[in-house]
Amino acid sequence: MILVWKRVCKKTQREFSEKWDEVYEHIDIFSSNRSKKAILPKELTEDIAYLMGFILADGYIKNDEKLLQRGEYPEYTIALYDNSREFLEQLNIFFKQIFNVTCNLHFAKDKKGSWYVLRCTSKPVHRFFTLVLGIKKGNKTGNIDTPDIIKKSSEDIQKSFVSGFFDGEMGVGITKKNPWLEMAQSSITKEPVPIIIWMKKKLEKWGIDLHGPSLMSNQNAWRLRTNSKTTISKYYSIISSRHPDKIKQFEEIERFYYDTNRS
Repeated sequence: MILVWKRVCKKTQREFSEKWDEVYEHIDIFSSNRSKKAILPKELTEDIAYLMGFILADGYIKNDEKLLQRGEYPEYTIALYDNSREFLEQLNIFFKQIFNVTCNLHFAKDKKGSWYVLRCTSKPVHRFFTLVLGIKKGNKTGNIDTPDIIKKSSEDIQKSFVSGFFDGEMGVGITKKNPWLEMAQSSITKEPVPIIIWMKKKLEKWGIDLHGPSLMSNQNAWRLRTNSKTTISKYYSIISSRHPDKIKQFEEIERFYYDTNRS
């Protein structure tokens, strides 16, 4: 609501900040009728930025407005998907520490495969991610952009955001010949999605040179990739990872040596 007030009334950033402070001076706990009280943070932290990145990569925010338009009961769900239960348990701790909410973690399976789902159904948290942080609701495949609040944040916040996104979309490992790191995104146009261009520029600024974005031959997807151990090590040192499976892969790459006897 404060964001709407700023836009409609044409308020300055200073006036917006003063109003934001005024709100939090009087109330810092929000709740909906049937949910537990949720604490909404005043500052954008690295943990929140990480969650934002992962949600954009491998999460989904239910579009409550479309449900209402169809005459259905609105759902305020944020769902995060991954093959690692341990990893999603860690993200559940983030939600508890940051927002004072406990998410539901369960196993899911269909004809395509199986995975774990972490589901947050707090209306205040749903609105915080969409209205305050600027994460779009509904299907975002092929049209993902970096939220403005991230673009305007510090480099530490931006690195955490990149880390969350890459932990959701990145593949990393070792072939017989060399290590590799790759992140790909599909596009609804003939151009790379905006977020992959933004991340490419940011990574270059931080001294991490990934090749691309290159169009993948079998689908309308664009990827960033490297087969350089030096570049992968630099990525892990600067951006890091919070995903236990990918951390293991990075540690294995650190122990990798090229076969100098290979013809």
